[in-house]
Amino acid sequence: FPVVGFAFITSTMFALLDPLNPAHLLGGVSSTFVFGFLDPKYFLLAFYLGAGPGICGHTILNGLLKYTTPLVISTALLFEPLFGSLMGYFLGFQSPPRKWTWIGGVILLCGLQFIVRSDSMKK
Repeated sequence: FPVVGFAFITSTMFALLDPLNPAHLLGGVSSTFVFGFLDPKYFLLAFYLGAGPGICGHTILNGLLKYTTPLVISTALLFEPLFGSLMGYFLGFQSPPRKWTWIGGVILLCGLQFIVRSDSMKK
């Protein structure tokens, strides 16, 4: 709860202080309302994002702890930007990943390879 609470407080604070499109706490559900996800047209999507990727994703990661170390799993999570960019491209939501995304992906792959090798050498 402390992590989620801190994230809620800081993200709400920054949303309220946004100079271009500030959020509001009162005045009904709208696109700039802090609890805008409660709007019926967004509620199912918000519920899906919490239940689907949120709960199922964490359950899968916890299950993987039987087969590998927490270090390998937490390092593999660094690939989210690269995989997210590729998924967005193949699903037609964004342009292909740019040069720096690919360079970062190669650096992450090299680093992950070193981590997995050193982890297997310890065993």
